[in-house]
Amino acid sequence: MPQKTTRRRFLAKVPAVAAAVSGLHVNRRTLVFAGDSGSRWKDLPRLDGVFLEDDLAREQMAVDFSGQLHQVPAAVLRPRTTEDIVKIVRFANRNGLKLAMRGQGHSQYGYSLVEGGILVDSRPLNTVALSGERTAHAQAGASWDDVTRTTLARGLTPPAMGDTMTLSVGGILSAGGVSNSSHLFGGVVDNVEELDVVTGAGELIKCSPTRDSELFELALGGMGQCGLIVGARLRLMVAPKGVVRRDLDYEDLKTFLADHRRLSTEGRVEHVGALVIPKGEGRGWHFRINIGKFCASPENVDFGDLQAGLRFKSQADPVSESYADYLQRENARNAAGAAARKNTPSRLLYIAMFVPESVSEEFLARILATPSDTAGMTRCSLYVLPTRKFTRPMFVLPEQDLALNIFLLRRVPMAEETRYTEMVAVVRGLADRAHAASGKIYPPYAPFFKRSDWKTHYGQDRWRRLAAAKRRFDPNGLLTPGVALL
Repeated sequence: MPQKTTRRRFLAKVPAVAAAVSGLHVNRRTLVFAGDSGSRWKDLPRLDGVFLEDDLAREQMAVDFSGQLHQVPAAVLRPRTTEDIVKIVRFANRNGLKLAMRGQGHSQYGYSLVEGGILVDSRPLNTVALSGERTAHAQAGASWDDVTRTTLARGLTPPAMGDTMTLSVGGILSAGGVSNSSHLFGGVVDNVEELDVVTGAGELIKCSPTRDSELFELALGGMGQCGLIVGARLRLMVAPKGVVRRDLDYEDLKTFLADHRRLSTEGRVEHVGALVIPKGEGRGWHFRINIGKFCASPENVDFGDLQAGLRFKSQADPVSESYADYLQRENARNAAGAAARKNTPSRLLYIAMFVPESVSEEFLARILATPSDTAGMTRCSLYVLPTRKFTRPMFVLPEQDLALNIFLLRRVPMAEETRYTEMVAVVRGLADRAHAASGKIYPPYAPFFKRSDWKTHYGQDRWRRLAAAKRRFDPNGLLTPGVALL
């Protein structure tokens, strides 16, 4: 039986991980269930999809987006129907196998991996259809590109989406989802009307706020602990024809945060995003807020009114674009990041923190004044979020009216082992400081969390609720073992 991949074992496999991150296949002999595959799969049910045991398929699912852990599944299921997932979960129960489902594998710390178990590749389940005047039905493997291509054809759009449109519906809904419009519409999970969930016991359950509500609430943002989201009904609104955006630049952190809070609470604009930008080596930082107004025509947008009372130092010219183009606004940055990793294979150490508004300035200022906290940082993006907009219980935010979401991206070349070890300590330290400040961590980017960390994150009441639901919906504890909650 395979052993769990430890840090030491992982570091020994760095060349294999580096190749996988670079898009190269690693030739390696089959290690999992060698000589026992026939008996292991003898009662495998008839599936409409494809069940793969070959090295290539398994290796492709052995590393997630961060490139930090290398955990090889025993087999990969590419389902053709939801019933395939029901069957494979029941099979996993009978055979004592762990199981995880993965869309784009965008989590950072091995949360979508499963060593020696079954990895369900949700991407073949990508159907999207309108199911009502203002509702879209999307399967878990559909990307947000897939969703919006369907909805925009009818002049509709989900109110809140992430800014990376290639990510899967099931992936974001299992995590929570923050968008540039979350100050108005809450998290992505707040805009879901109904789910189809396969529980860890192998039951397919349709759930909503009024039907099997406990499963509904614990699946949204629940990191796949009680069930696998296989389909969702998404709330839609009328899509704008265009968006006009402009950058507002600041030199002073206090003023920048004050204006960001104002924009996020007054509802002047539909799009708000912010960045911390280095001036240059050792020269400090400046700050940028990007505001955007949804509109029928750019001529109707009056930035004089939208910017009244704001204290920015300078502003850029407005940029107009169609709403469809606006949805692709991060394509160039994502492509540049992928190219950089191809040229220099690297591991990513992302962390996303939510800190109470009352300590946000001090917390962010300390990060920016500490060289180790920003070492290797490729991006620092911010959102000021009204916490009352986030209503799903598993998407946990600080207990204040406003929270600052600090999203730090950093990249460490594969060859730099000492630096990687140092940066692991840095991101863990940031998580600990956020918790000490009554903050929370966004689960897909929670750095190497253990059971005690998750218990702190959710708090006593939610933890008890989750533990009870885990026993009910996943009695054998087979789902999503990379999260290691319970």
